[in-house]
Amino acid sequence: MFGLISTTGLRRNEAINLKRKDVDFKNGTILIEMTKFRKSRLIPLHSDALRKMKTYASLRDRAIRNPKCDNFFIMNRGQAVDGDSIYYAFVRACKVAKLRPDIVGAGYPRIHDLRHTFVVRVILGWLIANKNVHTLIPVLSTYIGHAEPSDTYWYLTGVPELMKFGLHEEQR
Repeated sequence: MFGLISTTGLRRNEAINLKRKDVDFKNGTILIEMTKFRKSRLIPLHSDALRKMKTYASLRDRAIRNPKCDNFFIMNRGQAVDGDSIYYAFVRACKVAKLRPDIVGAGYPRIHDLRHTFVVRVILGWLIANKNVHTLIPVLSTYIGHAEPSDTYWYLTGVPELMKFGLHEEQR
């Protein structure tokens, strides 16, 4: 789930609520239905992400023959993943990676930071490729499910790698 969030910019709840029927392995897409702002969108997956999703699905289906829900990501007894279990799994992964010493406290990585990093990397890639970021922001905004491009511009604040490019919304 964390890999999917970091490679697509999904919101945590979008990944938690993803249903099996919404993952199209043949076309390499996932459907995010009626989430924040009551919008749906189709997300193409990179071939590496698609391969990881297929591997997860295969392992999941072998380990849990009779799941208790139709969610794509499930827990070890077949029940739907919930926000608390994902939070603690993320904290544990961060502790193992020595990115945080404890469960509590501010200033440590959060699941939402994966989404933020995705957006920043996309924009950095555009800048390095000398693309017009201001014409592409509406596309990215739609892709990640924002209601307005101005919501996407918020991700640009306080990122030193982007600030050196002098990228500001008012320059549009």
